[in-house]
Amino acid sequence: EHQADGGKIDFDKAVKDIAAARFYRSSDPDYDEERAIATLRALLAFPELDPNAPNSAGRRPIAVVARARPLLLELLKDPRVDLSLPIEDGEELGALLAARVGAWSALRNYLKAHPVHEGTAADEDGNTFLHHITAKRAPADLLLNHLGALDKDQLNRLNKRGRSPLSRALRNENWTLAEQMLDTGLLEMHRSAEALDWEL
Repeated sequence: EHQADGGKIDFDKAVKDIAAARFYRSSDPDYDEERAIATLRALLAFPELDPNAPNSAGRRPIAVVARARPLLLELLKDPRVDLSLPIEDGEELGALLAARVGAWSALRNYLKAHPVHEGTAADEDGNTFLHHITAKRAPADLLLNHLGALDKDQLNRLNKRGRSPLSRALRNENWTLAEQMLDTGLLEMHRSAEALDWEL
């Protein structure tokens, strides 16, 4: 057993619970979110633990906790998590998921090694990395030094609802990012009829 947050964590049992994905089901009557977070934090404290390694079922930790936001955010605090990998084979990149849930510190680390212009992938709704970081709560300087590297197609790409990143930024009242995108001079204002009311 190992000490974590004032309580003892059975390391071996925790690993088995995480591998089976039972520890993260909030519908389970025995589910204890605080203990789940403490367990995950304790596991990540071990330098020999690889937070990108798949379990016996072939699922990486990020896939196991993807639907449990508090645990996902805890996992993404670990700078060793590789957001350039897909959540699961054939699925979206970890960077897209991190952007969607607002893991800003993890994204800053990601952008140091993976410039935003590499982020051409989209999720099942057609949202790119740029779409996701238009959230109102996103740090104003997150993309300050990266927008200049984007091309016209990336800045104007529409999701499946016909919304551009600029449209999303305006709807989310992320005025700083909207202004930064306008300053690139690469926006095509006619690309989305839905966005015209917001973008002109």
